[in-house]
Amino acid sequence: MTDQAAQSGYHEIVQAAYAPCVVRIGSEPSPMHDDYATLIGAGRVLVVEKVGIVQG
Repeated sequence: MTDQAAQSGYHEIVQAAYAPCVVRIGSEPSPMHDDYATLIGAGRVLVVEKVGIVQG
């Protein structure tokens, strides 16, 4: 999997995970604004994939 695919997949995961918080707290939590390209490149974020599809 390319870093680009991982970044795209992680963005979807983060959006799905934190979207309910936006309603409760009235703004986007800070993880929604993290630079996942940098975090993935540094090995600080792991993405699980199966047959090229991000799982979590």
